[in-house]
Amino acid sequence: MNILIVHAHPEPQSFTDALKNTAIEELQKQGHQVEVSDLYAMNFNPVASAADFTERGNPDYLNYALEQRHASKQQALVSDIQAEVEKVQKADLLILSFPMYWMSMPALLKGWIDRVFVSGIFYGGKRFL
Repeated sequence: MNILIVHAHPEPQSFTDALKNTAIEELQKQGHQVEVSDLYAMNFNPVASAADFTERGNPDYLNYALEQRHASKQQALVSDIQAEVEKVQKADLLILSFPMYWMSMPALLKGWIDRVFVSGIFYGGKRFL
């Protein structure tokens, strides 16, 4: 099984990091392929913006979900997003590793979800450009 762990904790000596490391070790022992996106180590940009697209469907008005849909059809996602999309698509199992911040995930992980779970690839309704 291909497993992707998306890790969002700034401290390599944290309990969360230890849990991630234990998961990697145990999953690999079981014969699984494990890939890790360590968002802090990658200095991942969590801010969704027009800069996420190499080509825009509507350069006059940014509707992020519609631009994601357009970019997915035109292969116009910037490289950091495209790389993460490919990791998720390859994965049979996705594990999100993070500490609880005010009963939620860290902003860095929320930004990863916003930018990587692309409309037109991972979800989408009936509204088109």
